[in-house]
Parts: sequence; C-alpha cells; structure tokens
Amino acid sequence: MRKRTTFFIIIIFLLFGSIAVILSILYVRPKQSLVKPNILLVTVCSLRQDHLGCYGYSRDTSPNMDNFSSGSTIFKNCYTNIPWTKPSVIAMMTGEYPYSNVEISEESALAPLLRSSGYLTCGIIGSNVPREGARAHRGFDIYLDNRDLNTSKDSHTVQADTIVDEAIKFLKKPKPQTRPLFLWVFFKDPHWPYLPPPDYRDKFLDDALYNKENRKLSINIDRSNSIGGIGEARLEKENGEFVTDKSYYISQYDAEILFLDSQFGRLIEFLKREGNYQDWVIILVSDHGESLGEENYFFDHGYKLNEGVIKIPLMIKLPRQAKKSVIKDQVSICDIYPTILSLAGPVRNMSKNNSTGNSILAKAGLWRRKLNPDMALMLENSPEHENEKIKFIGSIWEHYKLIYNLATGEKIFYDILKDEVRLKNYSGRERRVFNKISNFIKIFFNNLNNKNSTSREQLKSLGYLQ
Repeated sequence: MRKRTTFFIIIIFLLFGSIAVILSILYVRPKQSLVKPNILLVTVCSLRQDHLGCYGYSRDTSPNMDNFSSGSTIFKNCYTNIPWTKPSVIAMMTGEYPYSNVEISEESALAPLLRSSGYLTCGIIGSNVPREGARAHRGFDIYLDNRDLNTSKDSHTVQADTIVDEAIKFLKKPKPQTRPLFLWVFFKDPHWPYLPPPDYRDKFLDDALYNKENRKLSINIDRSNSIGGIGEARLEKENGEFVTDKSYYISQYDAEILFLDSQFGRLIEFLKREGNYQDWVIILVSDHGESLGEENYFFDHGYKLNEGVIKIPLMIKLPRQAKKSVIKDQVSICDIYPTILSLAGPVRNMSKNNSTGNSILAKAGLWRRKLNPDMALMLENSPEHENEKIKFIGSIWEHYKLIYNLATGEKIFYDILKDEVRLKNYSGRERRVFNKISNFIKIFFNNLNNKNSTSREQLKSLGYLQ
C-alpha cells in the first residue's frame, strides 16, 4: 500500500512539474519579451489640446483619437516649453530644455539610445524641420521625410495619408523577431496653411460654432506678421480675394484635424488587425498648439505664450491597458524622453544625458502623482516669428502663469483656470505664488546655458542673470 501511495505521489509531482514547464513556455516568455515593448510615438504639429473631443471640444474633430483615449492615460496639463517645432522636437528627443541644445546629439538622443539597446528605429516624418532644424534623423535605422516621400500641399510637407501608407509598409516588412520596434510618425497636418483634402473642407461650415465665431479680420501686408491680422496662414478665394472670415479659418483648421484623425485611426486599426496592438506602447502628443486669435495673434505659433500654443494633448497607452486613466498633474514635453526610456527597459549610455525631464512612470503601469510639486515649468518664445522681435520668458506653477516682456520689463500674471485672466492688485497667496515663480525664473535662466547672447543681455538688464 505504501509503495502504491509513493508511486501515485511521484506521478502527481511529475504531472504538475510538466504543467509548470508548459506554462512557463506559454506565458513567461511573452512577459519577458515585453521588457522591451514595441513603441509607437505619434507627434502632431500645431495640434491644440482644446480642439479634441476627449478634451471637451464640441465639434466632432477627433473620433479616432477620442476612442484611443478611452483605453489610454490622458494628461490634462501637458505643456511644451517653446511653441515651435525645432526646439520642441529637441526637448522630446533629448529630455533637455530645448535651448540648452542647438541640435540633437548622436550620443544621448532617444533614437540612438534605443538602437544601441536593440531597437530597430524608424522615423516617417511629414516635415523637413525635424531633420534640417533639429537633426532629429540621427540614430534612426530608417528615416523618411519630404526629401524621400511625395509631397502634396507644399515642398516642405507630406500629408498624413502618405505618412500612414509608409508606416504600414514598414510594419508589414519582415523584420528580425529579436529586435523590438521604435516607430516615430510625425504628422504636419494641421499646420497652416489650413488646406484639408476637398472632401473635408465643408465638414464644419455653417454649424453652431461657426456662426458664433463670425468675425472679419484684416490681411497683413507683411506675410511674416500674424499680430492683429492674417499673415502667412492666409487663404485665397477662387476670384483671387483673400478670405477674411475668422470662423472659416477655424473651420478649416478643424477639418485638417479631422483628416489627420482619420489617418491616425487607419494606423491604429492596422495594429489592431495585424500588429499585436495590445503589446505596444503608443504615445500621442503635439509639438505645440496654434493661436486662433488669442491675444490678437492669428493662426500662428512661436511668438506668444498663450494656452492655445503651449498646452498640448498627451495620451499614452501601455501594453495591455484597457481602461482610461486621467492625470491632472503638470507634465511637459521634456518628460516624454525619460518616460520612453523607462518603458524600454535597461538602456545603455544613459549617463551621457543631461535630461531635465522626468519619467512620469513610477514603475511599469503606475503613473507618478504630484510629480515635482515644487517645480515650475519654464517657458520661452521664439521672437523671430514676428517683426516685433520681442523676447518673452515665463513660467507656470499650479494654475498660475507669469510672463515677462524683456523689451519693456512688463510682468503679466495670469490665472489659467479663469480663461487666462490677468491678475491685478493681487495679495496674500497670489503674491506669494508670484514671488515664487519669479524666483524660479531667476534661478533657471541664471543656470541655463542659453546660446542666444541677446536674450542673456536682456535678462541681465532686468537682474535675472549675474
């Protein structure tokens, strides 16, 4: 009897041991492969946060992005430091405050670091600025932009449908299974001039929002000036006259978003159908927004620092994420670089980077809360965008924003929660916040190795640099 019992015990142990081996083959290996997941970074040029449905916009401009947000983490308070593509791309690809670098280095940027850690890196870019301005092509195994792809709207732009066509071609090509993928697609739609495909141009004409926005604008003779009227974004009628209706420009901007959204949806649908969508990290972000008349600044970006140009959408889907999560803490475009590296697992040569950004992941699947609660976000404009050549610097802390006009010494203090209402005669807590942000600006720009000597002289004259 004892021999029979011993025999059965041995059989049971062997059976469970075999099951354990089988389970380890079926389940452990896939989990190990996700240490370095495939990563898709989607960047959209000139996309305002508040013109997407998932951020509360009343027009149906973004059904596919809205659907994507329902299974991702959506960040309500993400900002770019400088509302212009070149420095924003530098910040996104290096994690550094953008004007501390004049271009992306080969040693510490995102793509070369990922490639050195085993990733196959591919960039499919709808603009010439990332390569020519920021040298963002460095570190990519494959990099295609307007030099390599058929252009449509102008010589510097490739439309979203062509970008997605090329991205799907890349994804369909046979690749080594041992190498995870990093794919960066950059959509220039909806950057001005607002020229959506013909099928999209009438989508938002004469709706309730269009009627509310009705206003006639002047056409600036100097095309490089967007203050007080329409500059380079001007649209022409069939009879040769320029369009002056503000609501029409905004309707075409929104139509560009809708077209872009359709192509984003096409790429996501392909991944769901053929690309193991659940295993991907997918990040959707804008490099900057667009001013649609705020502070008398029309259909442009780079010069002013209103919320429309600096507040950007950010959504991140983690592997196997199914539920929506909302993060209200303040993050910036500099945080994308360290977040991607933390998701990619161990990365070589990280010691050479001087990132000012922070990973917004505590660990895989867990978002940080109250990230750097005592740190203000630094802002800077790009004065070469307008004839005024006025330099603005500033900072955001909590829901307050302080902007300095370095030409006049004017200090403008805003409450962002109150539609950017300028605060006057403030005291108590508002005065303490004002002083705190002023101190942040002083310390930050005092330590910043800014290459712009003119800006440094202006800062010194105001007492912000020693």
